[in-house]
Amino acid sequence: MNAPAFLTRDLTFKSSSLDEKQRTVEATATAFGSVDRGAFIERLDPTATTAEAFIGLPVLDSHRQDSLSAVLGTVTAARADNGCILVTIKFTSDSRANPVIADIREGMITGVSIGYQVEKWADSRDPDTGRSIRTITQFKPREVSFVSVPADPDARIRAMPTENQPNSPEPPKTPTPDLAQRNQQIRSIAGTLNLTTEWTDSQIDSTSTLDEIRAAAITEAEKRTTPPIRTQSVQILADHTDPHTRAERMSDAMMTRIDPTHKPEDSARDFIGMSIPEMARDCLRNANVSTTALSQATIVSRALHSTSDFPLIMGNTVGRTLRQSYDSVPSALKKLARQTTVKDFRAKHRIILSEAPDLEKLNEHGEYKHGTMSESAESFKIDTFGRMIGITRQALINDDLGALNDLPRRLGIAAADFEAEFFIKLLEMNGGKGPKMGDGNPVFHEGHRNLAQTKGKPSIETLSVLRQALRHQVSLSGKRLNLSPRHLIIPAELETLAQKLLAEITPNRIDDVNPFSDLGMVVEGRFNNPDRWYLATSHSQMDGLEYAYLEGEPGPQTETKAGFEIDGIKIKVRLDFGACFGDWRGWQMNEGK
Repeated sequence: MNAPAFLTRDLTFKSSSLDEKQRTVEATATAFGSVDRGAFIERLDPTATTAEAFIGLPVLDSHRQDSLSAVLGTVTAARADNGCILVTIKFTSDSRANPVIADIREGMITGVSIGYQVEKWADSRDPDTGRSIRTITQFKPREVSFVSVPADPDARIRAMPTENQPNSPEPPKTPTPDLAQRNQQIRSIAGTLNLTTEWTDSQIDSTSTLDEIRAAAITEAEKRTTPPIRTQSVQILADHTDPHTRAERMSDAMMTRIDPTHKPEDSARDFIGMSIPEMARDCLRNANVSTTALSQATIVSRALHSTSDFPLIMGNTVGRTLRQSYDSVPSALKKLARQTTVKDFRAKHRIILSEAPDLEKLNEHGEYKHGTMSESAESFKIDTFGRMIGITRQALINDDLGALNDLPRRLGIAAADFEAEFFIKLLEMNGGKGPKMGDGNPVFHEGHRNLAQTKGKPSIETLSVLRQALRHQVSLSGKRLNLSPRHLIIPAELETLAQKLLAEITPNRIDDVNPFSDLGMVVEGRFNNPDRWYLATSHSQMDGLEYAYLEGEPGPQTETKAGFEIDGIKIKVRLDFGACFGDWRGWQMNEGK
């Protein structure tokens, strides 16, 4: 699982534990409470970390990691107390921390926040509210920061004992560690500030106190020109602010509700189980729009017409569903065709070259002769086809997944059917002879030697005639191509006959061997003529049926917009598509009957 790399929690404190002479203050680092992360409620298990893990952590200004001037001090001691972890913060000795100390004294700064890295967690659901619960079972604290806005009222700077509070716990005292503990803390301080091994060893060998070593570490770090690089924090910020990445993850999570067999990416698990209104609320929060006291209807309406990525998420989900259904029912003829791309909608002239010239023996002078290649041209163009559908606001508020499933699914099937019909219409042009080629004749023509003179249903005899015609086809320069048949293309009415004809059998005599058992059968139920059938070679041997999409947009494409004509989302489906015959030599046709 890919855990969030760096998270923060805001706490509150009081200034009464401030010791300005010693430049220390005591705070509650964590009370193991809950935080609403939008997509889920995050809870910290009391055993998720230890007090010792906080010792030596840097104390920063508002989680700033871009400058050493943001380092205000360090955590010198930590202990567990009544289900909380208390830390003692010692400020740096220079003047940079003085304004913070003064604001703490006046009660202006009351917020503390910890930054931590999640290592293990477990997901569940609240039985009363239905909200997703993520319990952090192991995390590693990385830093402590003073912040302006606290979030957790149960965590605060510890108050010093007063006469009215005789039983208040005493502030923790900085322990005097033994040699092993002292060395470990020195290494922790050096690692946090990215100091060298030589500096660390020199401090271990010195007789300085830990407070003196911390001050020396901060001074040494200020001399360095390159601050510590924290790439994890930068990655998380980019991940949360990129609307396309967020939309992909939320759409991936929604697909698990539409299709129970769908396996989401680990990065989408934060959003699994969220309803459509819950996603709308999360999108508004991510766009810094308050959703307090708003009804579900208002939340969905605002998410549709705000700058949030909610319409993008809905469109992404529709696009996924449409593409799945489109890919599930490909045209039978499309499997035989070669896919290409074009850059625009102008007619394209496709140049067909003959085979390369024959090699010749060199004469006694070693002279090479020039060869020539014949060529012809075919042209075609793509066009744009499309439809628009609407998903109503009521369907989104009702969390109606059928609106996000049935309509796109049907449109995907319709797009696949459109392509299949396109191929059928192409083959059945000019009374079933196909489109006209560059020489002015249709694809299937006596002059092309690909129109069977002996008409009849598929049989050993009729197949043999067409196979021989394929073998004897000639190139532009007049040479035989010796093409091999690979596909038998038939209407649904001839399917049973063809199955029997192509079935592999174990013959008792040589005369009983089936010579066409290696042919692939392609059945197309959309053919209008129940008798006409075809024999074709593969497009790897000879160019034949081809289809093209606009470059960079293969298959149906979707665009989403919050609509005014309908109170909801408008989704436009567009298909830039075209098909043609690149060459007639690889196909043979029999009119049947």
